[in-house]
Amino acid sequence: MITPPADEFWEAIKAASFHRQDGTSQGILSATASQWREEENHFAAGFAMQKAMYGAWGDPEEMYSIFIAAVHDFENCVNSQPPESHASLAALLQINSLLRRASWMFGIDRTKLRVESESVFEELGQRLISYYKNSPRKVGYLVTGVNLRTDLASSWEPTFPEYEVTIGEEQWGGGFLTLNLPSAFQIFVQLGDYEGANDVITECPEGFATPGLRGWKAAVQGLMTPSEAPEKFAEAADAFAGDRLPVDENLRKTRGSWSSINVDLWAKYFRSRSTLALAIRNPERVRELIREAADALQGTEWGWHDPRVSKFGILVQCLAHLIGEEPGLTPEDAQKKFLSEVRLSGDEEHDPAAMRFFALASESFDGFRADPAKEITTGKLSRALDALAQIPLIGPELTEIVTPVMGERAYEEVLGQNRTWIYRTLESIGAEVVLQKLLLRLLEAQLPLYAQILHGPLEYGKDVVVLLEEDGQRVLRMYQLKCGNISQPVWRNASSELEEMFLVPLSDLQVPEPVDVRKGILLTNGHANSNVTPVMDGWFKEQREVHKRDIELMHLYSFVQWIMIYRLINEFKAALNELGLEVII
Repeated sequence: MITPPADEFWEAIKAASFHRQDGTSQGILSATASQWREEENHFAAGFAMQKAMYGAWGDPEEMYSIFIAAVHDFENCVNSQPPESHASLAALLQINSLLRRASWMFGIDRTKLRVESESVFEELGQRLISYYKNSPRKVGYLVTGVNLRTDLASSWEPTFPEYEVTIGEEQWGGGFLTLNLPSAFQIFVQLGDYEGANDVITECPEGFATPGLRGWKAAVQGLMTPSEAPEKFAEAADAFAGDRLPVDENLRKTRGSWSSINVDLWAKYFRSRSTLALAIRNPERVRELIREAADALQGTEWGWHDPRVSKFGILVQCLAHLIGEEPGLTPEDAQKKFLSEVRLSGDEEHDPAAMRFFALASESFDGFRADPAKEITTGKLSRALDALAQIPLIGPELTEIVTPVMGERAYEEVLGQNRTWIYRTLESIGAEVVLQKLLLRLLEAQLPLYAQILHGPLEYGKDVVVLLEEDGQRVLRMYQLKCGNISQPVWRNASSELEEMFLVPLSDLQVPEPVDVRKGILLTNGHANSNVTPVMDGWFKEQREVHKRDIELMHLYSFVQWIMIYRLINEFKAALNELGLEVII
């Protein structure tokens, strides 16, 4: 007869879950595991040791010893129980969880552990589809997942939620443990086994009822049928974007836990992939579509994390930069970010090809800038493109389309960069309200403490203000903006406005003290006319020496220099796009 867990067992689990060294709870859990081991209740023994590991927090050697014991207990359960039993399925799930956690808990080789955990997970998925494809409850086992409830002694009770279960969640209390057993489809998707996932779609097409499941169903179909990828990935993105927590309280209880990952991560990822797949059909639009693909991924750099999305985003943004589109990443920055991702999640088969692409692309474009004649003979750009074609997230078809465009960019590097478009584009702005919005966007890119357009009847000379932290000081910059050249009439109005910006301070409600430095700036997208320059020179000198006011003129050329020094080209292009302005070539 198997001994059921006592109340002190559950109390010990509660104590150990706080992740601090606790000899009492660890002793109770280890002793209980030993008793269950003798009774051949291997799953319960493994669960007890799994929790005892956290009771030894702070003692890595002891934690590792307990970790090994827990894995052995779960393996004994897998080997001693029928392969389709809930106990053996749950044991495989727990082994996978332990192996994934071990990489960051014990510093073990991440890549090796990832391969081992994926092997265990694949076994779990294959058992589910092998033993439950003919079950009356096959939708649960194959598509949505199952809640498994056990008393750790004799009973295993499955329940079948309407929504897909969240992988990794468990609950315990009241004498029971409840585990979320993922479906075969969820497992295959997480492993990137899209053939296995597609087999589930074929076997159980009616089971994909929720936004998340509809999204993954369409995504898998797009991955399996590249000719339909643009439409299927767009369908997936739409489904993920429509995943919302139900407003109705009863529906929320029915659904259980909910996260925003489908909206914040997967919708953006597959929108980007749809756009990129569309470029293969429309090579004449490759620049535009790569730019859109890079832009669709904005916001995936933080929050929910998936290595596939992160690596894809780095590749796409690097491609955008190399063909002259933004938002982009230089090959050097892309290489650093990609290496950080590899260190975080472990090596994958095609990561070396990506690293070769970044390195060779960087060296090649540097070569074209420094010594074009020599660089032409190295073949580095060709080798970079060969490496790009080996990366499944990009592939040979897209690489073939990108090749001539990247060649054009390399030729531009040989001729030298054309930056005069910035001057012409700024000069073309004739409305001060547009110039104000453009400046605000550029200032916001510097992550200010405060920034706002104040232009209006009570602006007191301040069209735009920004509060920045510079060298340990809070610097308030107050801008008066003028379009075109500064003539005598324009200067008369501007000089009085510049004086007003210092006479009337901003409200403390908007800009709390202290402000260490106040600077006034007359900004124009033109120049000061020669006949007004002497008057302006004298006025600025008087303001500095008599009134101790820091006021300067920022004309067109100093405006462009500021954009270049602070590397605001990307923000400048994005602001032009938002304001409906065209780049003047």
